[in-house]
Amino acid sequence: VHMICYSQGGLICRGILESYPTNVHTFVSLSSPQAGQYGDTEYLKYLFPNYTKEHLYLVFYTKAGQDVSVGGYWNDPYHQELYNLYGTFLPFLNNGSNPAFKSNFLKVQQLVLIGGPDDGVITPWESSQF
Repeated sequence: VHMICYSQGGLICRGILESYPTNVHTFVSLSSPQAGQYGDTEYLKYLFPNYTKEHLYLVFYTKAGQDVSVGGYWNDPYHQELYNLYGTFLPFLNNGSNPAFKSNFLKVQQLVLIGGPDDGVITPWESSQF
């Protein structure tokens, strides 16, 4: 079985791979914010015209903010305590509190992470590389 997942779908696929024992041979993640999102994009400027990346934590690091899709993987390097306190998705996958997550993910035989500086959505683009 091969999984090819794009953008936010790459995070969902990773969550499945970590949460359940699978027989996935190859996981390809295309422009997925595996390490989170922290940056101003046209999409975020459209959704939150009065906020910049320095202030979006005020929205995303609340219970209501976690109901906005990008809120679940917003990773503000200047507010890590709030990220860990309010984050319901990405911090849960990253914290390693469930040893099965690591062992399940290590069953994947081939991992391909694709992202680049011209992405335009995933910011910083290096987030697509873990």
